[in-house]
Amino acid sequence: ASSRNSLSGSKRLPFKNDGSVIAGSLFGMLLRYVSITDPNTLMLVSFPGDILMRMLKMLILPLIISSLITGLAGLDARSSGRMGSRAMVYYMSTTVIAAILGVILVLGIHPGNPKLRSSQEQDTAPKNQEVSSLDAFLDLIRNLFPENLVQACFQQVGPRPRTRTGPRLIADHKHTHNMMQPPPCLKI
Repeated sequence: ASSRNSLSGSKRLPFKNDGSVIAGSLFGMLLRYVSITDPNTLMLVSFPGDILMRMLKMLILPLIISSLITGLAGLDARSSGRMGSRAMVYYMSTTVIAAILGVILVLGIHPGNPKLRSSQEQDTAPKNQEVSSLDAFLDLIRNLFPENLVQACFQQVGPRPRTRTGPRLIADHKHTHNMMQPPPCLKI
C-alpha cells in the first residue's frame, strides 16, 4: 500500500526541479554576503552560469524557428498565410520598438562618452595586459558553447586581459601573437 502512495520517478521530477531551484537561489543569496576578493575564484564561480546562459541563448533561434514551422505546417493555406503575415508584422514591430528604445537609451546614458574615457585614462597609469592560463582554458571551454550559431562560424571568445601595474619579471615581446585571439581578418 505504501508503494502505491509514493511518487514514481517521473512524478518526483518536478519536485526535484523545484528543490534545485530553491537550493540554488539560497546558495546564491548566501554567496552575496561572502566577500570574495580573488578574481580567479569569482571567475570559477560564475563560469557554470555563463556556460548555462550561453547554451540557453544558443537554443532560442532554432526553438523559435522549429515551433513556427511545426505550427504553420498544421494549418491550411489560407490561415497559414494570414498567420505568417501576422507573425511578420509582430516581428517587425517588436524590432522597431527595440531599435527606438535602444536609441533612446543610448542618447540618455551616453555609453562610450569620450569625456568619461579621458578622465579615467588620466587617473590611471598605463598598465600591461596579461592573460592567465586559467582564462585561456575557460575561454577554450566557452568556445564549445556559442551564444549564436551563425556568430560561431565567424568569431571566437578571447581571453579577458588582466591589467597589471607592478613590475614584470619577464620582458615584453612586442612581436608575439596571442593564439587565443582571432586573426584581424575575422574580427567583427
